[in-house]
Amino acid sequence: MYYLFINTLSEPSYLALFDEKRNIIDSQNWPGKQKEFDTLSEKIDEFLSKNSIHYKQLSGIVVMVWPGGFTGTRVTTLVANSLAYSFGVPLFALTVWDFFAYQDAPLPWMIAITRKEVLLWQDQKNPVLSQMSDLPEGIYSTLAPIDFDSPKHTIQTRDDHARVIANLALKNPQNKIQPLYAKDPNITLKSNGS
Repeated sequence: MYYLFINTLSEPSYLALFDEKRNIIDSQNWPGKQKEFDTLSEKIDEFLSKNSIHYKQLSGIVVMVWPGGFTGTRVTTLVANSLAYSFGVPLFALTVWDFFAYQDAPLPWMIAITRKEVLLWQDQKNPVLSQMSDLPEGIYSTLAPIDFDSPKHTIQTRDDHARVIANLALKNPQNKIQPLYAKDPNITLKSNGS
């Protein structure tokens, strides 16, 4: 039994292959942020081929789905849904909240949405869209490297994928996952003059 783990929300993007005992067989990072459309499918194919694993051998695909940017999240879920449909592989959606909780990262947590905005978890319930200028000190983030203009913040990255995989519950498999966005897509429809 093999499972594929896909995280394109962090920088660098991350793939892992692990077994039913949560032992990581292989992992790979690559600079995939804002290049998901161009790199993700190819990276997954190369990664599985390198490990002599075919898609039909997968018992599940774990995908980081929320919160993320519009295009990257949409592409990642599209690729995962296509693989699940084509090869009959169940999907497991993982949120940033799950990602931090499985690592036992102390609060507060955050993920950058734009250069000026972050989603901030002060508690384990609901994140709040905040300005970077309003951040408290001592924050854990999944985005690395972090380039903040204000040196007053102590931003610690917590991308301990091995710990996350070791603690995965793998409950509630799905046939299809939905892309979830940090904020509404910034798409404007052109008016046809009416």
